[in-house]
Amino acid sequence: MSNESQNPKVSFIFGLVTGLAVFGIIGFGLMYSKLKPDSQPNGDPNNNDVVVGNNNPDPYDFEVHDAKVVDTMPHTGPSTFEETSDPLCQENGKPAVYLFSTTWCPHCAWIQPTFDRMAKDYQAKGGIEIFHWEMDLNDNTLTSEVETQIPENQMTLYQKYNPEGFVPTFIIGCKQFRVGNGYEQQNDLVSEEVELRTLIDALLE
Repeated sequence: MSNESQNPKVSFIFGLVTGLAVFGIIGFGLMYSKLKPDSQPNGDPNNNDVVVGNNNPDPYDFEVHDAKVVDTMPHTGPSTFEETSDPLCQENGKPAVYLFSTTWCPHCAWIQPTFDRMAKDYQAKGGIEIFHWEMDLNDNTLTSEVETQIPENQMTLYQKYNPEGFVPTFIIGCKQFRVGNGYEQQNDLVSEEVELRTLIDALLE
């Protein structure tokens, strides 16, 4: 057979193989791009301020997030708390105050000694119910017992006033609430206690 008759066949076979190889490389590239995970899904993974709201009706199915210092939280008066028009919250027929925190939250650790000391002072006088729940332990720091579950009605209040799940969260008789501390940037625990006492005293009037 002459070289002239072989060359077209060789060229055809070479072209066919080359084309199949190119299509194979393109197909593999497309498949890899589909299977490869995004480098930063759903935002910056190093951004601790990104949270997911809770739409689950189960009050125990939630995530707790460390709150920012809420020194600049919008409010209409001299108080760092937000006022509501809700009915008074009561426990055992008495006005109720709640603090929700965790053991790992630095802002919670800042306010805990002052809040707990003040709360025990009010509890000794009677006329009000105060709770400080460490949510990672489900324990009320104001009792000698070791609790293992936060009452459902109190979890519902926490999620009502703080659906994004930040700590610390303060609820004063369901008349006032605040997410975060009001005076932590100034390291002013005196002003924190004065404001808390003012609002609690208003519940007792």
